[in-house]
Amino acid sequence: MAKGSKTVKIKCYLKKSGNWVLKKTVRATNANKGSATRYSAMFSLPAKGTWRLVAYSPSTALYAKTTSGNETLRVK
Repeated sequence: MAKGSKTVKIKCYLKKSGNWVLKKTVRATNANKGSATRYSAMFSLPAKGTWRLVAYSPSTALYAKTTSGNETLRVK
């Protein structure tokens, strides 16, 4: 797979009043290393609080839509 050829997005949710609110979506790019594909994105979160990050790839003609588990972190 060529570098940058598969779209992976990261949805950034902020916890507000007990609910997760989508605040930002960023695109990750792939950088291949041998037979493995690694995705990376560099971005900042715009507010303090508890955030949940979820990576997903939309469906294509060759692949079904996929969603990762989530990563929760706290911005101080």
